[in-house]
Amino acid sequence: MNNTGRHIVLVTGANGAVGVNTCLALAQNPDLQVIGMVRQLANSPAQHALSRAGIALQESDLAKPAALRALLQQFRPHVVVHLAAQVSVQQGNIADLMAVNVQGQANLLQAVAEVGGVRKFIYASTYSVYGTEGGQQLAETQPFGTAATPYAASKQMVEILTNSWAAATGIPAVGLRLFQVLGPWARAGSMIDFFAARLRAGQPVPLFSHGTLVRDFVAARDIARAIEKLIDQPLPGASCLNVGTGTGHTTLQLVHTLAAALGVEAKLELLGPRAQEPLAAVADLHKMQQTLQWQPTTTLAHMVEEYVHWHAAQGPDSAAQ
Repeated sequence: MNNTGRHIVLVTGANGAVGVNTCLALAQNPDLQVIGMVRQLANSPAQHALSRAGIALQESDLAKPAALRALLQQFRPHVVVHLAAQVSVQQGNIADLMAVNVQGQANLLQAVAEVGGVRKFIYASTYSVYGTEGGQQLAETQPFGTAATPYAASKQMVEILTNSWAAATGIPAVGLRLFQVLGPWARAGSMIDFFAARLRAGQPVPLFSHGTLVRDFVAARDIARAIEKLIDQPLPGASCLNVGTGTGHTTLQLVHTLAAALGVEAKLELLGPRAQEPLAAVADLHKMQQTLQWQPTTTLAHMVEEYVHWHAAQGPDSAAQ
């Protein structure tokens, strides 16, 4: 604790979609002091929202171990919530993605071990680690599947790395296998942001597998709630945890729900299947229920309404970045 008696929580990727929602939620807890780490301080809506909430933003880079050590030494966090990641391959450069997701996490883990004082390490993984096979009830006990993307492969590597680190250091670490995230501060180009932009412009929304792909859509604020609950309770040495709703909806259902919330007609471009894309990906929540005594309950309609109201209030340049 700091001299105010509060636990200090360092959140990396604070200006990402999950990061903003997590920081804003944790900042409402009087027992927590939230430090948000961003790669670059900027004049952005997301960073303004965090600053208005009293969250101290600090510039640092996962590629710079010395800077990470300095940040940890300055604030001495009790909990690190690592949400920074690169989710897509930019211009075909897989090396950049691996540098951020794998080497960046290795740098952060090393800095945490060297500086000391961190009691819990919570980090974002993804349902994509289950692979191209997918399924209606994906459980944490299942082995990794065939990674469909470099991002999925990087998260498989990160889980293996972090589990071994937790065993070696004795610092508890939990990887959150996030399912399809919806809500305010959606990343520019994310599924809901892309679909909404097409609908607003009156353009057809392309849907692979004729819109029959089933996904477990989870509210970003419910992910923040899961993180807050994990901060408040003991963790085992190394583990992973699904964060979803346990309910699947098709991408076609998402588009129609979004069109209704926007008050527009849904024009569709129904396409065939895309290679290596699972037909269904829905979380088994037994472990979450046992661990947290809680599970997300936000409905798809509510998630979509939250996104639409937020976007209308913030304007077109409001996406997390």
